[in-house]
Amino acid sequence: MMLLPLIEFEFSFMSSDAPELLQSPKNIILLRTMFRICRAHGWTNFDSLKTKKCNPYFRLNSKGLGYILKIAGPFISEERNEWAKLILERTGVRGGYQIGKPPTELRVKQVMKRYPEKEWSVKELCLKLRLTTGSIRAAMRRLQKQKQASRYKKGKVVTWKLL
Repeated sequence: MMLLPLIEFEFSFMSSDAPELLQSPKNIILLRTMFRICRAHGWTNFDSLKTKKCNPYFRLNSKGLGYILKIAGPFISEERNEWAKLILERTGVRGGYQIGKPPTELRVKQVMKRYPEKEWSVKELCLKLRLTTGSIRAAMRRLQKQKQASRYKKGKVVTWKLL
């Protein structure tokens, strides 16, 4: 089946609230084929392939992600499975604030206070709180502005710690 190689592509979950299928330019023919299939089934909202640092990619919507996981099975990586589960859980939910739950900043602080010496990545906080990257990043920027959290950068990795 043509879709089975799709699960082997490089999925990126952190750059947005939707998974991206990213390939090197040498695999452009296969990626274009996958894109046409996904587009025909309504599994992407992109009109064409985009590029990031010369690498072609497109985003899957949650319908596409759910269907592909259903036919291809889970990822080998447990972390990717958790990201996929989070994206599917959050389908149709807007923003980090949820009725009846504390604001995102408070929820983040509660988690981080349990481990006061730990520096947290956005990814860790997302999975722990079951919120998307946009919600967590916005909350962390607000906490930093209020001088309640510090941002640390080590290479490409950004971590946060409460003050």
